[in-house]
Amino acid sequence: MIIDNTVAQGKFDAVQELVDKQDYVGARAILKTIDDPAAREWEQKIDVLQPPHRVSNRTAHLLISVIAFAIGGIALIVVFATLLDYRIDYSVRSIGIVLAIAGFAVAYVTNKLGKR
Repeated sequence: MIIDNTVAQGKFDAVQELVDKQDYVGARAILKTIDDPAAREWEQKIDVLQPPHRVSNRTAHLLISVIAFAIGGIALIVVFATLLDYRIDYSVRSIGIVLAIAGFAVAYVTNKLGKR
């Protein structure tokens, strides 16, 4: 039991040093490894000093747009490939067309929402 307290105390000392250096990300990372109510209190104090980073709506919309454009682009490539090879079933072409339209529609909408 003494070893656990020594290890936890060492971690708290490291957290204190990181907070003094204003390295809140590093301090949070160490606090997450400590199973102690005091660690949760320290996390709350650090959140007051510097709230944790959150993804903005613009960033989320941009990420969704990029993914949707990628899906639409890949689907378009599939559609063109089906036009070049007569052995490919029409259902594959239909699915590709639907994915392309859906991908570009989602990308368009999220892009417009992200500009607000």
